[in-house]
Amino acid sequence: MDKEKKEFFLKDYKRQKVFAECVLQYFVSKSEMLAEVFKNEDNPLFILQQLEKEGEFKKAYSGVKMMVNDLLEWGSGLNSEEKDETNKILLDKKLPTCNQMSNKAVKKIRRFIIRGKILNDEEYYLIKNFLDDEDNRKNFDADEIERINSLIRNFEIKQ
Repeated sequence: MDKEKKEFFLKDYKRQKVFAECVLQYFVSKSEMLAEVFKNEDNPLFILQQLEKEGEFKKAYSGVKMMVNDLLEWGSGLNSEEKDETNKILLDKKLPTCNQMSNKAVKKIRRFIIRGKILNDEEYYLIKNFLDDEDNRKNFDADEIERINSLIRNFEIKQ
């Protein structure tokens, strides 16, 4: 993995980990049962830290993605007030909301960024159409938008 891909990989890992920490902390604060379950080495965040210490970043990245997906699934059962409260906590920390994190197009585009190239017309039009909507651009920071634009330019040059 080249340096640029590795930097993005680590940035995305950290972003997802902080998201997971915030959401898990919120869930634990609302449930004594979860607080009991996640108080020791069964806490997935503890497991991620262990993987990081062992230099197992690919396993940690895979683990944090699974954790985020699980948390999003749990979050789908929240009432609207709880969802709003969760999203406010996330926005206050300048993190994506649960809705933004669960957006499948965003997940696919992040994979393209990590991969470092657009492979076909389907991927190209997914990115182009998605980013044509200004609201969708809010799912990505300035560095990510720059990388996406670079992917688009590189794909267009090869066509």
